[in-house]
Amino acid sequence: MKKLLYLLAFITASIAGAQDYGPIIQSYLNSNRSQLGLTAQDIEQVTINSESYSKSMNVHNVYASQTLSGIEVFNSVSNFAVKNGTVVYSKVSFVANLSSKINTTTPAINASTAISKAAQNLG
Repeated sequence: MKKLLYLLAFITASIAGAQDYGPIIQSYLNSNRSQLGLTAQDIEQVTINSESYSKSMNVHNVYASQTLSGIEVFNSVSNFAVKNGTVVYSKVSFVANLSSKINTTTPAINASTAISKAAQNLG
């Protein structure tokens, strides 16, 4: 019973201490989009992938991806160092003018055809 109480206290503390970095990252991108060469549409759909705390740097490292219609853009993972609710460093790898580089938003093949082709390629 005692172990269960400790586990419950740990989980509660973890949830209470968790911070949503989405608004911080979004605000940073909105404020700096012209310097980053991005359009408003480029930063419209940002997904936070993960977060970790660095004791040595005393920052939270946040990793985010650019998405379009719910699909993550390949090689768009960007990292942000957040300290006291402010981005102090970023390495943004988002694709600029993304909507102009997409020729379709509908799949060229259906799911069953994709599975069949993948199976053929695997042998």
